[in-house]
Amino acid sequence: MRIHVSDRAAVGDLLEFLRRRPDCVASQVAPDEVEANLLGSHRLEFARLELDLRLQLWRAHRPDVVVTLTDGPTDASSALAS
Repeated sequence: MRIHVSDRAAVGDLLEFLRRRPDCVASQVAPDEVEANLLGSHRLEFARLELDLRLQLWRAHRPDVVVTLTDGPTDASSALAS
């Protein structure tokens, strides 16, 4: 899944946060975008829910940043903001 980050300076922090858990593979694919996959997730809806929860936790410490979780490079689905 792709995560668009409103503040490019926050991408490194988000990558570090996501990579702390051994079940998450995350990489920067654009200056303001991260690709994240949860290992062992066989159903997209469960992976999306888990990643959504992790992003909410990260945003609790970075309320100034808006992140948008999408299923791929062109799908704009849900924005997480205060």
